[in-house]
Amino acid sequence: MTRLSPIPVPVAPPPADAPGFAGLATLWRGRWTILAVALLAVLLGGVYGYRMAPPVYRTHATLMLLPYDPEVIDLGRVVPALGRDEQVLNTQAQVLKSRLLVGQLVARLKLIEDPEFNAALRPEPAFSLRRTVRRRLEELAVLPPPAAAADRPGAALDATINAVIRRLRVDIAPDSLVFAVSIGTRDAAKSARIVNTLAELYIQDQVAGKLAATDRATAWLTDRVLGLKRQLEDAEALARSARAARGLHSAADLAEMERRLAALRELRDDTAPGDPRRAALEADARALEAQVQQASRDLVTVRQLERDAEAKRLLYESYLTRLQETSLQPGAHEPDARVLSPAVVPLFPASPKPMLILALALILGAGAGGLAVLAQEELRLRVRDADEARHLTGLPVLAVIPEAPAGRDPLDALTRNPDSPLSAAVRDLRAGLVLSTVDTPQVVLLTGSRRGDGTSTLALMLAQTLAAWDRRVLLIEADSRHGALAARAGGGPRRGVLSVLAELTPFEAACLRLPGTDVDALVAEPVTANGADLFGSGRFARLIDGLRDRYDHIVIDAPPVLDTADARGLAPACDALIYAVRARATRRAHLRRGLAKLAGIGPPVTGLVLTRARSRDA
Repeated sequence: MTRLSPIPVPVAPPPADAPGFAGLATLWRGRWTILAVALLAVLLGGVYGYRMAPPVYRTHATLMLLPYDPEVIDLGRVVPALGRDEQVLNTQAQVLKSRLLVGQLVARLKLIEDPEFNAALRPEPAFSLRRTVRRRLEELAVLPPPAAAADRPGAALDATINAVIRRLRVDIAPDSLVFAVSIGTRDAAKSARIVNTLAELYIQDQVAGKLAATDRATAWLTDRVLGLKRQLEDAEALARSARAARGLHSAADLAEMERRLAALRELRDDTAPGDPRRAALEADARALEAQVQQASRDLVTVRQLERDAEAKRLLYESYLTRLQETSLQPGAHEPDARVLSPAVVPLFPASPKPMLILALALILGAGAGGLAVLAQEELRLRVRDADEARHLTGLPVLAVIPEAPAGRDPLDALTRNPDSPLSAAVRDLRAGLVLSTVDTPQVVLLTGSRRGDGTSTLALMLAQTLAAWDRRVLLIEADSRHGALAARAGGGPRRGVLSVLAELTPFEAACLRLPGTDVDALVAEPVTANGADLFGSGRFARLIDGLRDRYDHIVIDAPPVLDTADARGLAPACDALIYAVRARATRRAHLRRGLAKLAGIGPPVTGLVLTRARSRDA
């Protein structure tokens, strides 16, 4: 077969790399685009800020917890008093946003009748993206259907209370007892009315809580005092009845009886033993002694009853004093907080802020414009379609290979569906290759600029398509760094093309038939040696010359030109060279540099193949 003589390919020299600030230069070239996008964003922001966005008027009232002033009379357990630490301040902030207090606010101002807080009263828009998406998710069973409001009593009131709570804000001033309550609505007067009413309800709630606690304490103390009074009266009556029953009046009566007993005993002792009066005196002394002992016992009993009555009197007087103090405590009816500054009707809305919106719109618009310019420049620097590749290089585009269906092996899609666009495109490549020269090329090398251009898949599909003509086809995988044929063949690591070149393995032992194809293959194998040295040493050319008589076509899958020098070492042994260009991914500069590296080495570039293309890229 006649070998084609190498003909230099006229390729434009690669452009010099930009010496930094290339992005700034690109932005400067696209300054009018950036300006136009920024002005458009400012226009849209102005329309939104001045026309579309509803104004929100926010106002606030300032409250202060009163400093704690302990009373001389400790009634802390009767009337609750708030502390003054940070936890108490945070607690009071939550009290202001509690559902009970906000519910009173909603009831007093009839906010349930306000469409701003009750969404059920708002007119339903003709189109709502949120409602459409939610309904779609409900149809797909992603979200549960919402319960109907009519099925739950009080749903509208709960929703209104939640809406008010979401808009309320309580801010605590650091290192102070002051906190501010604020809300924003679409009506300035309504905002002030809501805040002032909430502050009033908060103060009233504190007073009501204290009054309730005072009433409960007074009622309990009253019941206790009345009970103690009855016990005191019973104890005093029992002591009086005991004294009257025993005929005792005082301790002096007992002392007089003891004095008489002592005198009687003295008189008895002075009487002679035989004197008849002695026996009478002895009997009188014993009788009087019995009376003294009985009177002493009665007096102890009476005194015990009197002490018990006195104890009850002291307890009664203590509770009576406590009851009087509770009724007369000056702080019992005063709140623990007061309003420092009531809310006033704001003159200007708090939002939207048109100037801020315009500034943000200008920044975002300029950023979006810059990104658009950079994206446009990036797309401009990449090869997008076949016409652009042909115009850029002056080379024919042999075929436009579409992307294989997602999830399917390209070779499987090629063999199982011969009428698919992918199969038709590979057949176009085969026909273009055969008709590109006078003699049909026998040894074809496929390469590209960078890894990911699709040369390996393209080489496999081209080899299978050539074999479909009942041709003997050998596929040589020369990319030792990213070989994939060994995994497709299965069976683990095996000897390949580099072992044959190094004469470590005979060709017959290294050659294998790829499963599911009619193609023989020499797979790549990882080595530490430089592949360019082995491919360019003359051994590869002698191997190819020896295989020309065995095979009708030899397809070589070469590494990318810009990644290694292997393709330049393989090119002189080939008859045709196909350059793969990935649509919308291969950069123009890379394409030029890759073709420039191949210029003057081996056969001229036969043509380009646009890989992973879309239908409009042809």
